[in-house]
Amino acid sequence: MFSENLRKLREFKKMDRTQLAKELDISAQAVGQFELGKRDPSLDTLKKISSFFGVTIDTLISDDDEKVNITKIKDLIKKLNYTIKEFAQDICEPVNEIEKIVVYDTEPSPQILNSICLKYGLPMSFFEERKDSEYVNFCKNQENKKYINLAMFVKSNGYDPDNVLALLKITELIKSKE
Repeated sequence: MFSENLRKLREFKKMDRTQLAKELDISAQAVGQFELGKRDPSLDTLKKISSFFGVTIDTLISDDDEKVNITKIKDLIKKLNYTIKEFAQDICEPVNEIEKIVVYDTEPSPQILNSICLKYGLPMSFFEERKDSEYVNFCKNQENKKYINLAMFVKSNGYDPDNVLALLKITELIKSKE
């Protein structure tokens, strides 16, 4: 539910309502009403909130009852041939938070899910509990395979993913000017 997701994200950033309101250029009263479920934000405000926290609008408005399939996170770590520490470093999240997810099956925060999605180009829906056939279809999709293979190539050759991305952007820029 949006109200609870907003509160969790705000608390995760260790902000009070006034600080968040200032960042979003809205009133603290509006933030309070959103968190209490007494008022719904406009689409523009949803976009601002989404951008500020680095999560999708879908994540903001999703039902808290939807459980994340933690097995998919574990499988991703195995496919990348990472240790928990390497995975945490790769997505720029604390090792102890990833350990809680992998070892104790603790529900990951929206921030961690978003970090994983951004790093590996996955949709947020990838982590939702779904039928196995949907997961298999995702993995069989040729476009998705290309991204997974690219990530594995970059890692296995010891390349810095950020540098590879920068080179790709430079190449794209050069091609557009030709």
